[in-house]
Amino acid sequence: MQSFNFINLIKSLKSYENIIVILKKIYLRLFGTKNDQNFIDYLKYLKENSVNYESFFSNIDSNLWDESKNISKTINDNSKKILENIKFDLGGGGSIEVVYFLTRLTKPNNIIETGVAAGFTTYAFFEAIKKNNKGNLFSSDFPYFRLPNPEQFIGIILPNHFRLNWNLFIKGDENNIKEIKKKINTVDLIHYDSDKSYNGRKNFIKSISDITHKETFFIMDDLHDNSFFLDYVKENNELNWKILNVRKGFVGLIYPESFKSYLE
Repeated sequence: MQSFNFINLIKSLKSYENIIVILKKIYLRLFGTKNDQNFIDYLKYLKENSVNYESFFSNIDSNLWDESKNISKTINDNSKKILENIKFDLGGGGSIEVVYFLTRLTKPNNIIETGVAAGFTTYAFFEAIKKNNKGNLFSSDFPYFRLPNPEQFIGIILPNHFRLNWNLFIKGDENNIKEIKKKINTVDLIHYDSDKSYNGRKNFIKSISDITHKETFFIMDDLHDNSFFLDYVKENNELNWKILNVRKGFVGLIYPESFKSYLE
């Protein structure tokens, strides 16, 4: 994470919409809902109630999991050639194998991802879409206002041939989801990796509730940041869910009833 740069912040205030998004982000970080439980106890719960992601997906389809890992390696290798010449930290690969695996397995028509950053999961989604020969990706992001000319870094590792069919929105999740919903009536797979605040996650869930359906998959990164995911699934006890231990963090997965057959 880069240190706060006031000059870049001022430059990023190019529109009224940008000002509102930035002010909301600051407000939620300072005054938004916090964890209801002791953070140490919460981390302990995540560790004790999570499953190893490699074992989880390998048991579903070992060949597809091998394919997912190979794609992840390719993406990481290709990205090094681009990112080594950039002096800013744009974040890592996230859940590359997870999003690729689930896209290949479920073959969704419409996908929404939030938090593009350098574009690792975007790259994985497009590789899976190409392999499936179907699917539309809608990406929601907001430029890193700490950086100079931040728009240039969004999805910077993504190959040009994928950009031709990329539906990218960069006015923040609240505005972007409104625009995406003008284009699609339902979403089959969601990957959330943007605003990590409790209220940011809560607001996003509310914003897409009218386009999800009983077969929609939902992936949420970085559960260790706060307890929203756990609070949400416990309040909605009809949901099927898992906590995945992914390398050094935790990822939440909400899945439909039909997916249970893969877990037997």
